[in-house]
Amino acid sequence: MTIALTAKIKSLLTSLGIEQGDTVFVHSGMGEIAAMLGEDTPVTIGQALEAFHTALLEAVGPDGTIAAPGFFYNYARKGKPFIVETSPPDRALGFYPMHLMRQEGCKRSLNPIASILAVGRHADEICAHTSAYAFGMTSPWARLAERGAKGLVIGLPFMMTFIHHVEALVGPPHIYNKLFRTPVIVQGKAIDLPVVGAVRYLKYDISYKDAKLEALLRADGAMVEVQTGGVSASLTGFQDLQRILMAELAKDRSFTLASPPKFTAGEIPDDGPRG
Repeated sequence: MTIALTAKIKSLLTSLGIEQGDTVFVHSGMGEIAAMLGEDTPVTIGQALEAFHTALLEAVGPDGTIAAPGFFYNYARKGKPFIVETSPPDRALGFYPMHLMRQEGCKRSLNPIASILAVGRHADEICAHTSAYAFGMTSPWARLAERGAKGLVIGLPFMMTFIHHVEALVGPPHIYNKLFRTPVIVQGKAIDLPVVGAVRYLKYDISYKDAKLEALLRADGAMVEVQTGGVSASLTGFQDLQRILMAELAKDRSFTLASPPKFTAGEIPDDGPRG
């Protein structure tokens, strides 16, 4: 069964345009994939995970790299230290990140709330422990873009954490750089690097909406979409997404949001002249 399941998923991945040597960042929903694969014989989540990961490895080949979110939200929400080797990716990220974390040779970057997991040829480079910034030019997200990474969304509505990296590069006023002081621990020792994340202001009820960006990516031809057995999947180049989103944010500071924040005059970020 495993060989047949893997072949089925690999066919979907290659039809999207994933090639040997690619770097692929994955947002995934295993439930839909298991349902698709189990059309004739029921498939467990565990079987779907194995088949999906094997298909990805075969699709990108020995020179390719697979990455996924390893975000540990309890670092920011509950002040829990981030232990790079063992702190589990948040459940909201689905089953695949934990599966990837268990793979031999899996690497993990340092920023807890934007941590990246990676295996493959360029995993060390992408997850290098040279910076603990969540986003921006010293972050793993910049290294993914430099490598020409492709964002795979499968079994989920369109979403892409890379959007927040682009926001950090442009600097719209609904986000700010927050300093975190809870320890980040590697091999039993706290790192001696600033832990910084670009986060949104909470008091302005800011929420994100990806529909406009999704439509632009589709119109530009930057996003390839496939639907098989009720499972939707899309593939978008990070460099294309960055190009398009930067241009839109230059014109509309709230392009990524459901509605413009109602900032309070005289308060940050709309605090006016400072004598």
